[in-house]
Amino acid sequence: MQLADGERNLGELISQTTSETFDTPRDLETELHNVLPREAVGEPFQSEGEG
Repeated sequence: MQLADGERNLGELISQTTSETFDTPRDLETELHNVLPREAVGEPFQSEGEG
């Protein structure tokens, strides 16, 4: 998985989540965001909603 601060193994990330199964892709995405450090998902203190 390519992230803002490098790459991570998707299988390893999923194994760090608290759920055994995911009802929707959004549930998986939410769980992944919970196990990633803030700097892995974008620039610190930046919002994609602002331009």
